[in-house]
Amino acid sequence: MNQKETKTTEQQAIHKWIFFGYNACATQIDKMLSDIAGKEYDHHHLASKYVNYGYDLNRFYCECDSTLRKRMVEWVMNNYKG
Repeated sequence: MNQKETKTTEQQAIHKWIFFGYNACATQIDKMLSDIAGKEYDHHHLASKYVNYGYDLNRFYCECDSTLRKRMVEWVMNNYKG
């Protein structure tokens, strides 16, 4: 991937993340958290953490470790069609 393609992909990721964060319903958020949890993370703990942050997906994202952040962005890029 060249520099221009990388920049375009990064811009798409930002665009999709913002729109997902503003438009996703609770079911979509829960599906994402369930899919990204894997064996390393407890899905229910992630969901309660999201609720504790006032349903603010950007704040939740900032509080997660780099592995979860990467998984969230990849999930949105692959699953969110908005």
